[in-house]
Amino acid sequence: MKKVFFLIGEESGDTRGADLIRALSDNAGRDMEFTGICGSQMKAEGCRQLLSIEKLSVTGFTEVLKKLPHLLKIRKMVKKAIIEQHPDLIIAIDYPGFNLNMIKWAKIKGFKTCYYVLPQVWAWKEKRKFKVRKYSDLMLSIIPFERDIYGSDCYYVGNPVKDRILEFQISDQGGVREKFGLFPGSRSNEVARNLPVMLESVRKCDIGIPIVVNVPEDLLELTKKVVKESGTEAEIFTSRFLELLSQCRCALISSGTATLEAALLGIPFAIIYKVSPITYMIAKKLAKIEHIGLPNILLNREEFPEFIQHRANPDLIGEFINSSLKDDLSAKKREVAQELNDILGTEHYASHAAEKIGTLLFQEE
Repeated sequence: MKKVFFLIGEESGDTRGADLIRALSDNAGRDMEFTGICGSQMKAEGCRQLLSIEKLSVTGFTEVLKKLPHLLKIRKMVKKAIIEQHPDLIIAIDYPGFNLNMIKWAKIKGFKTCYYVLPQVWAWKEKRKFKVRKYSDLMLSIIPFERDIYGSDCYYVGNPVKDRILEFQISDQGGVREKFGLFPGSRSNEVARNLPVMLESVRKCDIGIPIVVNVPEDLLELTKKVVKESGTEAEIFTSRFLELLSQCRCALISSGTATLEAALLGIPFAIIYKVSPITYMIAKKLAKIEHIGLPNILLNREEFPEFIQHRANPDLIGEFINSSLKDDLSAKKREVAQELNDILGTEHYASHAAEKIGTLLFQEE
């Protein structure tokens, strides 16, 4: 039996990991055991949870500093578990702030390592690519241009968002788009900073259609509080992102995977994102890219407006809302969706990743 140890740090990684476990189980055709840091999705697929991703989930420089002693304690505990279990392969998924140190340690200790969903060195911290290349036996990317950055030993396996949207469109009944969506993020600090700006922006406009907010279930109480304090009438939902998004004529979305999902569905939207002043100051100094939205990065243009930090101003955002609701942008955004589909290329990303991982795991048999 082959033993695989996962290093996951956030909800998106848990989704990638769950898809990968299913694909590995299907493709390998042999007994495999999965354990590590994971979330509910991976746990449901049979991964033994050493630690929940909730213990690691944190964003921003100041937020990380506050939790540093806690994170160092977790790192020590995870290293001890790896030594005791002696897995055949360690798979790190994204979350470089924690995982880069772990794969370096693991490789030096003689373990096989795979880095899946690579650090976005094209955005910032370019030197990370040297550490990834040095300490990874296998590099698997979900961004098409990353092979040019990481080298020929990096494999593009396809993009999970494209797969998810294609699956959703098959089952979607294509209902009328008569809602205005607010999607402030999946973490408490994102909801606390982004949602008040979103609510104030729509309050300044004559929306004329129902306003909906979607957040993870564990952020429901915080979201109710923010919505109540805003005085804006909005219906709150939990964990129904694609279903609600597909019903939206327009939306405001925090940065992240959600922006690419909206773009592939052909939804007009703007990106709203705020962080602590110190985090923004450091990120601004280190960032190498002009845009933060993945669709804009892939297209190499600001197709979807970005209102970041001081530009996350309700008056500016209100202008976007009014113009978007006035003009029918759906046909143009459908063309953009097709352009992005062409850029992302191949489908069935998890199967391609499982094939590469299976080769690494069983190459000596």
